[in-house]
Formats: sequence, structure tokens, C-alpha cells
Amino acid sequence: MSRSDFPLAGAAPAADGARPGRFGRWLAWRDEALFAVVALLSSVIALGGNLLAARVVDPADMGIIMRLMLVQNYLALLHLGVFSGLQRNVPLELGRGDVQRLDRQVAASWWMARWTALVGLAVGAGVVGVVLWLRLPMLHFWAALAMTSTLVCLPFTTHFDVLYRSLRQFRRATWVMSVGAGLSALACLLPLWWGAMGLAGRYFFTALAVLAPRWWGNPRPAVVPMDRPTLGELIRIGFPIMVCSQLGGLFNVADRSVVAARMSEADLGMFQLASLVATGLQVLPNTLGMILLPRVARRYGETSDAASLRKFVWQGALVGFAAIAPAVLFFYFGMGTLARVFCPKYLPGVPAAEITCLSMLTFAASGVGAVITTLRGNTGLILVTGTGLALVWLGGWLAISAGAGIVGVAWVRFWAQCFYAAGMVGLAIWLTRTQPLPST
Repeated sequence: MSRSDFPLAGAAPAADGARPGRFGRWLAWRDEALFAVVALLSSVIALGGNLLAARVVDPADMGIIMRLMLVQNYLALLHLGVFSGLQRNVPLELGRGDVQRLDRQVAASWWMARWTALVGLAVGAGVVGVVLWLRLPMLHFWAALAMTSTLVCLPFTTHFDVLYRSLRQFRRATWVMSVGAGLSALACLLPLWWGAMGLAGRYFFTALAVLAPRWWGNPRPAVVPMDRPTLGELIRIGFPIMVCSQLGGLFNVADRSVVAARMSEADLGMFQLASLVATGLQVLPNTLGMILLPRVARRYGETSDAASLRKFVWQGALVGFAAIAPAVLFFYFGMGTLARVFCPKYLPGVPAAEITCLSMLTFAASGVGAVITTLRGNTGLILVTGTGLALVWLGGWLAISAGAGIVGVAWVRFWAQCFYAAGMVGLAIWLTRTQPLPST
């Protein structure tokens, strides 16, 4: 695929395989299915890389690296919701046929990506400077470089991914994801040669490898100047969505954060076994949400009828459960064997990892988030996610104080996840029973 195959801004974009009739719908579903397969493959590569790293990296060294890599989750607010607003608005503008408005929003998002990356570079340089000033071991230095690479690359990667999904260019997204996955697979081999230093190098190069093909195949370049009213509109619409997403991101790492705050680096390293399972399994419902959101938003842009989105609630929940259940069962019953074969140093972390596997069943409800995002049910989602986050932090803190260790934290997350899933489905059902919301 050459660069000329990608559409230019200024023309009305079309989804890959966009043809009228049943054949066109089949092509669209085929492209989305291939996108899901490549996303799953990327997750498998990441999971395999994590197991490989766990085989050669000591838990304490793993904990040092993971502590710094957690920083990115707490700096995700820097874009002020612009990417979230773009993700919500692009399908709506496509449904309305307003190409000029679409291009202005792409330009505003691209401007924010550059400034967010610049702030990330400044933060990373500050951390590297502190590590050098305190003369910490070299592993801290390489981990700080890996964190910096991620903070710089992630805003651009997020901008491009939003465009690929929102424009429903899943065939092109599949191509760039395949290239990124191949390069990431090569980076996963670095710990074999350099141990913990190689693991930090893997994170450093993976951020670059994921970004490079997306940058080269930019799905819709910014060709008009950024204007402040459009930027302000994206912030106004996207900030509440981003708060929901940020709370969700913090919810996903809350158990690791509690362990990092209250326990040793070796304990955090042991808990990484549970974390790598959670990260690997989340890609299934998350990919489903990526595919559903453009469909849901475009449908709402065409009808302005909240009730017409009811079917997507059940599709998101049922298809999500069908997709994730087999993987959960595989890891639940096979986690002990995998740990003995690949990373025997982490065997004490197996019980917590098995409980985390059960928690992942509740992520089947993540697909309904597309409906909540489109209907701007942000207040309810903030309440549900914020309560779940508070439960993990408070319950995890108490569990550690009671001597339950990482297993107690894993059980706290399980029950918090159950609450979160029930709240997500209930909120989506309630929103699709209301009158149509005013369009923006």
C-alpha cells in the first residue's frame, strides 16, 4: 500500500469498502473483522513479550520500571479532552456531510497533539534530570527514557487512531497496526539480551514503532489553520468524555497503583503477572468499542433518536462476553502452568492473577460505552467509574493493612469491576429510554 492510497483532507471521506447494498455492508464488516484480528494479534504479541520479560527480569527490577510507566496514566488529562471530542464529533460530521467543519476539528486535534507531546517531553526530561542528579542506578535512567518516549509519542498515536476509527478506515488501520505489531514484536526480544535494561528499551522503541506507520499513513492531514473556537468546542464536548475515560484508565491501574504506594517493588513486580493478563484481555472489549463507536455515533447523527441505539447496548454486551469468555477461561485454568514454564520467579503472583482473570469477564460491558459516549451520558459514567475507582483504592488500602497482600487487592478489584459493569449496562439502558438529546 502506497502513501497515495490514503485520502487527502478537503474531500468527503468514505469508509473502506464503502459501496451501496449488501455487498458494501459485507466489505465493511470484513474490514472491521480484520481490524479486530490484528488488534488481538497485537495484544498476543504484547502478552508474549510480557511473559518473555518476566522470564528474565527479576520482580524487583520489574517493579522499578512499572512504577515509572504508571506515570503516563496520570498525565492523560493534558489534552483537555480534544481527542475525545474529535472521536465523538467526526462520525456526527460525516452523518451531516459537513466536511469543512470536520477539517477544522482535525486541525485543532493535531495542534493539541503537538503541544501535549511537548509537555510530555518536558516532564520526561525533568524526571531524567532528577534520576541523574540523585545518581540512581542506570535502570532508573533507562526506565525514565522509556517513560519519556511514551509521553511524547502517545498524543500523536491517539490522534491518528481516533481518525482511523472515526472515519471507519479499518482496512488502512489494519495495515498500519500490522506494521507496528511487527516492529513491536522485534522490540520484545530486547530483554533476552539485556534483561531489565532491555525491557526498558522495549518500551522506548515500542512507542516509536507504534507511531511510525501511523504517521506515515496519516488518514487525514491537517491542511487548514487551527482556530480557537473549534479548539474550544472540542474541549467543551470532549472534556467530560475525557474525564470519564481518564477515570476508566485510572480504574484499570488502580490496583497496581495501590500496590505501588503501599508495598515493595518486589510485590509490585509479582503483581505484574496479574497486570499483564488484564492488559492482554482488555483488548477484546476495547476493540469492540472502537468498532461500535463510529456506527453508533453515525446512526445518532442520522436519526437524533436515542431509542434507535438500544440494539447497540445488547450487541456490545453480548458480543463482548462471547469474545472475552474463552480467553478468560484459558488464562484462569492455565495461569499456573504458564507461570511455571515461562516465569517461575513469579509463581507467588499466580493466585492474584487468577482472580484478575475472573475480573476481566466484567469487561464484556465495555462495549456499551459507545452508546454512553454518543449520548453524552457523562455525569452518570463519571459517578459509576469514580465510585469503582474509590472502591479499589479504599478497599485495596484496607486489604493491604489487614495483611491480605496482593491477593486481597485482586479480590477488591473483582467486586469493584462487578459494580462497574452493572452500572455501565444500567446507564446505557436508561439513556436509550430517554427523549432525543439536542444535537450540537
